[in-house]
Amino acid sequence: MDKASQKLVVEFMKRGATLLKEPCPKCGGIMLRYKGVEFCPSDSGIASVQQLEEQTKPAADVYEEMLAAVNEKIGQLKLELKECKDNNQLSIILDNIKKLVEISDLLKKRNA
Repeated sequence: MDKASQKLVVEFMKRGATLLKEPCPKCGGIMLRYKGVEFCPSDSGIASVQQLEEQTKPAADVYEEMLAAVNEKIGQLKLELKECKDNNQLSIILDNIKKLVEISDLLKKRNA
C-alpha cells in the first residue's frame, strides 16, 4: 500500500470507518466500510473522505426520506390501532407496525 493510501485509511478510520475481515477481491489489500460503502483504498479511485461523502450523499438523503415515510406510516397505524375494535384487524395492524419497525431499524443501520 502506498503512502497516499495509508493516509487515506488513517483519515477514514479517524472518522469511524470499519476495517473489514475480507481482503479486496482485486488486489488482496484491506477493505473499509464507511457510511455503508465498502471499498479498497488502494484501487477504488477514492482519493479523499470528502469525495466519498459527496458520492454517497444522495443515497443517504433517499434513506432519510424513506425513514420519514416509514415513521409517518407507523404513526398512522398507531392511530388506527387506538380506534380498532375488531381482533382480526388489530392483528393485521400490529403485524404491519412490526414490519415497519423492522424496516425502520434497517434504514437507520444502513444510513449510519
